[in-house]
Amino acid sequence: RSVVRAGGLAWEYYFRFEGGQPPWISGMAQAVAAQALSGAGTLLADPTLTAASQRVYKTVPSLTRSVQAGPWIRLYAFNNETVLNAQLQTIVSLQDYAGRTGDQAATALVSRLQVAATGMLPRFDTGYWSLYSLGGAEAPLDYHQYVVRLLGILSRRTQDPTLTTYAQRFGDDLRQPPVVNEGPAPGAIYPWPQDGYRDYARYVFWVSKRSTVRLQIDHAGSPVVVSRGWHTILWSPGPIQPGQYTPNLHASDVVGNASDTDLPPVEVRRDTQAPKINASLAARRLYWRGTDDASPWMGLKVVIRRPGAVRTLWLGKQTFRGSALLAAPRGVWSATLFAADSSGNTAKVPLGSLRVTRP
Repeated sequence: RSVVRAGGLAWEYYFRFEGGQPPWISGMAQAVAAQALSGAGTLLADPTLTAASQRVYKTVPSLTRSVQAGPWIRLYAFNNETVLNAQLQTIVSLQDYAGRTGDQAATALVSRLQVAATGMLPRFDTGYWSLYSLGGAEAPLDYHQYVVRLLGILSRRTQDPTLTTYAQRFGDDLRQPPVVNEGPAPGAIYPWPQDGYRDYARYVFWVSKRSTVRLQIDHAGSPVVVSRGWHTILWSPGPIQPGQYTPNLHASDVVGNASDTDLPPVEVRRDTQAPKINASLAARRLYWRGTDDASPWMGLKVVIRRPGAVRTLWLGKQTFRGSALLAAPRGVWSATLFAADSSGNTAKVPLGSLRVTRP
């Protein structure tokens, strides 16, 4: 049922929505109500319905706000969101209402709303899709299609070249596949064993509109949905033969238009080289410094020997530079350091004599 607001009739909403507290009203809904009631009044030759439509229209001017190009309808009275479909639908609805009732004030408002819409349309165009609201996200498919239909109606009614251009442009977006631009090539990877270091190739890409994307290559991950802009997708193949691989990025937009883009090749390597390491003893303390561009750590152990005895001193996973105090039994030992990377490649470094006088 309607209530009286601003000297006119309004339909209130009695639920919370996007931060709005009930009761709230919608400028677009008021315009559509004026359109519907005036249409019913004309069809049924019922002056009470026509009069009701005029009372509904009285609320509409107060439900606009000023933007750079002119007045913009408030889809929700409680916020300032600049929604494209709401503006276009309001223009269509008020054109019908004004034409049936001869309301000159409505005709003048329609003219100003249209000027604002044509002036702001470029700011809703990403070049590949429409924005739902100014400065917001891409419109969902049904709203983009809705905007195309509204622009088509207004283009035919007004012959406005800007409206015609955007009706065609946004319509073309429904048939064009996503555009993908590739980022820099990833470096070589060592995906097996998976040790947390250079296990995956990191691909950076730009996509022109909301799409579902997936890599087309052995051991690719699941598809992901991304919005327009720059994104990252990872390829972590696990145990795979060394060699050069060239993935393809398949992108499908919300309509189903698809494109395939070859990404830069990546070299998959298998680590077969032992770490390079220097080490020395100072009394019982071991110092080491090593490098290995395919492993994040080294597993260290020191094997000590003397006639009739062999001991292994386990130091565990270590960084490539450090020191450790060796817990060895008393005596004079011959010491050797063994440094293994995450692939098991092992370097051997003789340390000379280890003299332990106390535990």
